[in-house]
Amino acid sequence: MFTILKSGSVSGIDGNVIDVEVDISKGMPAFSIVGLPDNAVKESKERVRTAIINSGHLFPQNRITINLAPAGIRKEGAGFDLPIATAIIASIYSMETEKIDGFMIVGELALNGEIKPVTGVLSLAITAKECGLKGIIVPDENGGEAAAITEINVVTVKNLDDIFYLLKDGPKEFYHSEPKTEEKKYIVDFAEVRGHEQA
Repeated sequence: MFTILKSGSVSGIDGNVIDVEVDISKGMPAFSIVGLPDNAVKESKERVRTAIINSGHLFPQNRITINLAPAGIRKEGAGFDLPIATAIIASIYSMETEKIDGFMIVGELALNGEIKPVTGVLSLAITAKECGLKGIIVPDENGGEAAAITEINVVTVKNLDDIFYLLKDGPKEFYHSEPKTEEKKYIVDFAEVRGHEQA
């Protein structure tokens, strides 16, 4: 089964959209990540495998290849845990991913399947909006940060069970912030006139 999901990477203060390409095929069990990953990304293999098993799912005994594209951009941090795990869960249950297509997915996994916050979510939310994505799926603790960017749908998740139901049913509701309204500025302010409280 071949799946492509959207994720993101931060370089300085700039965000980049990263395609997480996941291929699960027959063969000797193996799990490899390519596409210029740093050590934290390489270590996601163990976090993803353990989190999926500890969440009550059977981990596939197949050949799993993850490609993070474009390959020319260095991928840093643990935020790729969640999109990788999402693609694998979709494969386990032969679920299509169209209900979350167009959403950027970021999040770090704890070994018990809980989803931990990551840094750089504000930059990634801005990037998702500028690139015309439908929205962003983030850890629950990052929801407020992502929702600071208006006109983008924000979905928060706490654990891999939430991901399973997102794949099954799609987003039920969005975490929105209220659009910012500009305060009107007046040249004359009667509050500055001494002795004219009534005015």
